[in-house]
Amino acid sequence: MADTDDIYDECMRRGPDRVVHASDVLRYVSSPFALWCDKFADQGERDPEDLFMTKLSELGQSHEDRIISDAYPESAGLVYTMPEIGFQKCLELMRAGSEAISGAPLFYMPHGMFGIADVLERRPGSSIFGSHHYTVTEIKLARNIQRHHILQAAFYSKMLAGVQRRDPKSFGIIGMDGERAEYEFAAYSDALEDSIRGVREVLAGSKPAPVYGACPYPWRNLADRGAEEARDVSLVGGIGQSKRQALSDAGILTLDDLLNAGPDRLKEMRGVGDKTAAGYMAAARAIAEGRPIRKSPGAPLPSHRTDLFLDLEGVDPATSMESGSEQTDYLIGMVVRSAGADKYKSFVAENSEDESGMLSRFLDYMGGLDDFAIWHWHHYERTHLKMMGRRHGLDVSRIIDDSVMFDLHRIANARYAFPVSGTGLKPIAKWMGYEWKHSDVGALSSIILYQEYVRDPIANADKLQRVLDYNADDCWATARVYDWLNAHP
Repeated sequence: MADTDDIYDECMRRGPDRVVHASDVLRYVSSPFALWCDKFADQGERDPEDLFMTKLSELGQSHEDRIISDAYPESAGLVYTMPEIGFQKCLELMRAGSEAISGAPLFYMPHGMFGIADVLERRPGSSIFGSHHYTVTEIKLARNIQRHHILQAAFYSKMLAGVQRRDPKSFGIIGMDGERAEYEFAAYSDALEDSIRGVREVLAGSKPAPVYGACPYPWRNLADRGAEEARDVSLVGGIGQSKRQALSDAGILTLDDLLNAGPDRLKEMRGVGDKTAAGYMAAARAIAEGRPIRKSPGAPLPSHRTDLFLDLEGVDPATSMESGSEQTDYLIGMVVRSAGADKYKSFVAENSEDESGMLSRFLDYMGGLDDFAIWHWHHYERTHLKMMGRRHGLDVSRIIDDSVMFDLHRIANARYAFPVSGTGLKPIAKWMGYEWKHSDVGALSSIILYQEYVRDPIANADKLQRVLDYNADDCWATARVYDWLNAHP
């Protein structure tokens, strides 16, 4: 068994000049441009503080602490003033055969690698530490483990292999449900090497192209502006990071490249058929020419005695204060158009237990209407009304029937390609002249505002009002699209 000082000296022997951190791999796989921004962008270009992202970070740490406490109660935690000192302590615990080590700093400088693993678990089988070795377990506040989570964990595993002189067989990831999933290292080895090379290129100053709508906080706005300035092909709705890479490999980088390529060349690409190719071409043309392009003929939308422009706000399980809790909707809002007048009406759950009461109040109101239609944007409203009805044993069939509930997202984007990036309500309605009241309130930040209201309704009444303002804006914007479509049948 080697002496820990000797192991430390060998692991700290300097290799490549640029050290890759495990967080760099996570960031690069999520968005290469975001990694470049982290290292080189003007910090004044960062997005404004996001309440949701701040809370999500806190929840992630709480989730990790809870998992370690529950699943690894005997784990050896490390206290240190410098990562190098923490690594020395970690080596001593590994040599002593600790069952589990949490918050473990790891260095393998011959390969220029550093990171802090969530948990190292002892396993039988020889290594430089004797008759045992360690495997990596990462903890993520995620219902669905994604590729960037996996490759970050693979990075820790590769680094640990260098430290303990034993090739990794597998590593584990614990998600939101608290269950540990096992991953074979060999299945991700090549992708990990590609990612490490990509990280090193960025660290050397190579600037990746910004992809519209694909860059995470706090660089979303900077990336989107960059994509717009470059007239990047990702401005077309449906072309995300992976599809953009395929187009880039084919030499199609900009809107002009896409238009010049034509639909026949696009259809040579995997997963692109006649309809998708035509949609891409229409969207590129609309943005390039700055005007809507008709995709299919339409007719005026029907009007009723009462037309309702509906929008729901809800707490997704990934953002719930309790890991793994069910979806909870807390606000049903709508613009009611009747007798030539429009007004906003809302139904609010006063707390998480009042969801059924909110839905009942909404259904009672709807029961008083006869000739009506519900107009909404995309599938959230129909899906979650159905889910709420099922959860609480309430009949929602009358209001989600195809004869009364209509998805304006599907209708609008089937009829027109709009001169905006993507196919969302906000860019389309903004192009039509609608403006939201609060630039710093969105679907995710409104969740945090609502939760703060629930904790103290009197002190935080203004925060509920901001949520209501945001919801009302979505409802009014939906009505704006409806009116535009009727004016341009």
